[in-house]
Amino acid sequence: MGCVKQGRWIVVIMLLAVHFVFFVYASPCTAQDYIVEFVEEYYNESPADYNAPPVIYHSIQVLSHAGPKLLILKGAYGPYRHWLRRYIARGKQFVATIPDADNHRFISSKVYEIDVIQVHPMNRDEWKFVEDFQPRALPLLPESSYVMILDEDYKRQRLIASVVEKMGYVPMAMSNSDNALACFLNQPEKFSMIIANHHAPGKGVEYFVERVLRVDQQIPILVETGYQNASVERAFAGRFSGASSVILKSMALEDLRNTMSILLGKKKGGEKVADRGNSANGNA
Repeated sequence: MGCVKQGRWIVVIMLLAVHFVFFVYASPCTAQDYIVEFVEEYYNESPADYNAPPVIYHSIQVLSHAGPKLLILKGAYGPYRHWLRRYIARGKQFVATIPDADNHRFISSKVYEIDVIQVHPMNRDEWKFVEDFQPRALPLLPESSYVMILDEDYKRQRLIASVVEKMGYVPMAMSNSDNALACFLNQPEKFSMIIANHHAPGKGVEYFVERVLRVDQQIPILVETGYQNASVERAFAGRFSGASSVILKSMALEDLRNTMSILLGKKKGGEKVADRGNSANGNA
């Protein structure tokens, strides 16, 4: 009987060993998908040598179950990269596919390099990028369809973004004025309006507004000064006394939809933007 029991145990152990080997080497699960939420994007193309493609610097700040991450998107997949940027600007949530062998590094790192094709929409059936580089599932956005939101407060970003989306525009949220400026200077023609909080970190919102106006003197810029900040209002009014497109409000969310309608309507009509809230030149 002892020999029979011992033989059965040997068979069980052998079966378990075979099952383990099959699981390790034949299992199709080689990567994990992490749902991440877009916070901020930095994108810049620097000229390369003659007749060479530009050097792309592309990173995305995200929130994930593994904490906040900075994803550095690598790979020379230009059409897919631009299509993905349009999706992220609309969808906010997307998926980062992390190989099992790299899972621990992704969880423990704050900065993670990832191939751009490993970042994709949550619903691949609805949002398809086909192999012939024709992103049929995602209509092209018209020019000047973005509104930049510069605010380090994430909750305030989302509240303002919800109003922007209801107005039919695509919000581009940034938390640092230096990154926001780089984004604007890279593609100034795609922005219809800027909503900025004067507390945003970086070189300062005053410097940011000044550089933006050098490129586009007509773009409406709504600056949120906060309550009881007369010194901030005086500083902006003095520095931008000749800029009728710079508007000051204590709280950007107050009647924001109506404010946007007036400012964007005047921009389309070619009128001066100077009579909603307080303009920087002091007019009511």
